[in-house]
Amino acid sequence: MPPELIEIEITESLLLRMTASVKTTLHSLNRGGIQLSLDDFGTGFSSMAYLRELPISSLKIDRDFIRGIETARDRNLVAGMIAMAHSIGKEVIAEGIETPRQLERLTEIGCDWGQGYLWSRPIAPEQAFAEFG
Repeated sequence: MPPELIEIEITESLLLRMTASVKTTLHSLNRGGIQLSLDDFGTGFSSMAYLRELPISSLKIDRDFIRGIETARDRNLVAGMIAMAHSIGKEVIAEGIETPRQLERLTEIGCDWGQGYLWSRPIAPEQAFAEFG
């Protein structure tokens, strides 16, 4: 499989345990063409410096924020996350989209991608290959 078709998700909790060897490994993977995505963005206590130091191409906003997207508070918070990510050249993926209304709100505030039950429940790899392979 071509490396540019591979994307590895790393969690904010990994960033809390960042060592020099982990950082070196992430940079090596990226130099090899593999994309890195920061999963569950907004739920941990990671430093914004990691967004500058690591070759992360996208941020995945945690579903807890998407669940409340109808409230002004969460919508404004998600809009701020999206604006910040875009300002430093990152794409944004919203996790946990379950309704067309959530998708509409996210589209309005500039979210790049989405995933969730609106499209599909999780499926086994064998089923995915059978249906989409």
